[in-house]
Amino acid sequence: MISFRFKHVRIESFGLNFPSTILSSAEIEQRLAPVYQRLRIPAGTLERVSGVSTRCMWPTTVTPSSVATVAAREALERSGFRPDQIGALINCSVSRDFFEPATACLVHHNLGIPEESLVLDITNACIGFSDGMIMLAHLIEAGTVQAGIICSGENISKVVHTTCEQLLGDQGITRDKMLQMLPTLTLGCGAVAAVLCHESISKGGHRFIGGVARSAVSAALPAALAIGSGEKDIQRGERVLLTAFGSGLNTRFLGFEW
Repeated sequence: MISFRFKHVRIESFGLNFPSTILSSAEIEQRLAPVYQRLRIPAGTLERVSGVSTRCMWPTTVTPSSVATVAAREALERSGFRPDQIGALINCSVSRDFFEPATACLVHHNLGIPEESLVLDITNACIGFSDGMIMLAHLIEAGTVQAGIICSGENISKVVHTTCEQLLGDQGITRDKMLQMLPTLTLGCGAVAAVLCHESISKGGHRFIGGVARSAVSAALPAALAIGSGEKDIQRGERVLLTAFGSGLNTRFLGFEW
C-alpha cells in the first residue's frame, strides 16, 4: 500500500456534462425479452442485481473529447483562471477518440491552453480520474505547475448496443454467460472535470489532504462528488473520503477537507 499527503493542493472547481437521453434498465430488458424468456430470467433482474435503474446515453457519434471539453470549460470558468494559467491537462477516460494522439491533446486544443503545458492521458478503468487527481496534485505540491485540469468524457453507448446485439444473436447463450455480461449493461455516459491548484492562488478551494493506493478496484465517483458539492450535501469544513474501485483489481482512497 502506498500513502501520500499534500499540504498545498486545493480543488478549486468542478464541471459536469451529462446527456439528456435516459435509458432505463427496464427498457434494456424489454429489448432483451427474447433472451430473458428463453433463459427464464425474471424481469427486473438487471436493476435488482446492480442497483442501477437508469443511465445517461449519448449518440454513438459523440466523441469523448467533445464532451470532456464542455465539462473542462465549465470547471475552468468556475475557477476564474485563464487558460494561460493552466500548466497541465490530464484526460482520464476509458473512452478515447483515437488510439493516438492522446484525447487530452484534443481537449487541450479546444480550450486554448498554452503549448508549454503538460498534456497526457491516464487510463485505469474506473479509477482513472482518481489517479489523475493524484498525479496532478503531486505536480502542484512539487511546484512544477500552479494549476491544472483533470477531465474525463465517457461514451459507452456503442458498447451497450453491441452487447445487446450479441446477446440477441447468440442462440446458444447460457444463463451463466448472460449474467456475466449484464454488468456491461449498467454502464452510462457522462463527463466531469476538476481544476486543482496551489493554495497560494486558490480563491477558497477544498483541501486535498492525501490518500492511499493499493492494487490487488468509479467514472461515477468524481461526478458524485461534484453533484454533492453543488447541491450542498457536503458542507464547508467536513472531511470527505472518496473510495474508488477499478476492475476489481485496484483501490484508491482519497481524503479531502471541504
